[in-house]
Amino acid sequence: MDDFVCSGKYVVRLLDHCADTLTSLDVSGCFQVSGAVMNTVISRCPNLRRLNLKNCRKLNDDFLRDLVQYPNLILTELNIGGNFNITDAGIRLFLQQYRNIHALEEFGVSGLDVRDESVLLMARKFTGIKSLQLAYMDVRESTITELLQALGRQLERLDIS
Repeated sequence: MDDFVCSGKYVVRLLDHCADTLTSLDVSGCFQVSGAVMNTVISRCPNLRRLNLKNCRKLNDDFLRDLVQYPNLILTELNIGGNFNITDAGIRLFLQQYRNIHALEEFGVSGLDVRDESVLLMARKFTGIKSLQLAYMDVRESTITELLQALGRQLERLDIS
């Protein structure tokens, strides 16, 4: 049996069959999925609402910079955890510039080097958030307390392991 490798080209070819109906895409752990591949996916899938891009190691801040440029992209879920090429500056850019941030219900950045100031920015920006994944991060206890004071009544799931 041949080993299966989820390449970027494979993901793009799949769109020929489901681009108009696709609302959720999970390519977590696909190391060959780049920002260019994701830009193709986003531009061809008008109904996309949920993206799990956890551990897609080719993604970086440029991808987040591109992501905020899609005015009709209304994500309810985004997981970019484990992508060590995404920096705190990229996270801040996303938080400050993504037009539809109010629609996000789930957001994951576990394992990223996110600073306390960015976590506090999440507390200010996320008006509809229900689930946050902030595991494996070096964030002060006082920052988590402040986050919970701001968002605690709406959160259904919080991962700070």
